[in-house]
Amino acid sequence: MTQLTPTGAKALDTNNNGVVSGHPATMAKLVADRLVIPHSGDGGTHCMTEDGWTALDAWRQANPDRSALPDTLGILPKLPDRQHDAVLTAALRPDQLVAGRDDAKAYHAGEPWFRGPTLQQVHAKGYADIRPEPWDAGTVTWEDTRRSLYLTEAGRQYARQRGGIDVRRRRVVIISG
Repeated sequence: MTQLTPTGAKALDTNNNGVVSGHPATMAKLVADRLVIPHSGDGGTHCMTEDGWTALDAWRQANPDRSALPDTLGILPKLPDRQHDAVLTAALRPDQLVAGRDDAKAYHAGEPWFRGPTLQQVHAKGYADIRPEPWDAGTVTWEDTRRSLYLTEAGRQYARQRGGIDVRRRRVVIISG
C-alpha cells in the first residue's frame, strides 16, 4: 500500500464524494500512486480510485483527529467564476493588480477588468487588498477608498493551487548611487 504524504492525505480527506482537487504537484503524486484518476468532465479535478479509498480509510484510522496536519498547506475552495478569473488574471499581471473599471492601467488599455461586486468579494475573502499610500491618514480600507486591489499572499496561494500559476511576491531592490 502507498504511504500518503501529509498534503496528499489532506487532499483525499477533503474530497467531495470521491472528487478530489488540489495543488497540481499533489495531484500528480496521487495520480502516480494510482490513488486518483483524472476526471473526464473537468480539467482540475480527479476521481478517487479503490486504492485511494483504502489509503484514505487507513489514514483516517491512524489519524482520528483530523487536525493532525496543522502545518500542511490547506486546499483553498474554488471561488465563483468571476472571482476566480479576477485572481488568476491578477496573478498573470506583473503588478498583480486586480483591475477594476477605474484602473486606467487596465480599463483604458483594453485589458481585462472586473466590476465592483467582484472586487468587493475578492477583497472580503482576503485574496486582494489595497496598498497603503504615504498620504493615508491612519488605516484605510477598500470600502473607504475603492482604490486598486493587489493580490495578497492568500491570493498568490490561490493562483498557485487553483490556476497552476507560479506567482510570488515581487521584491524590489533599491541601490543608491
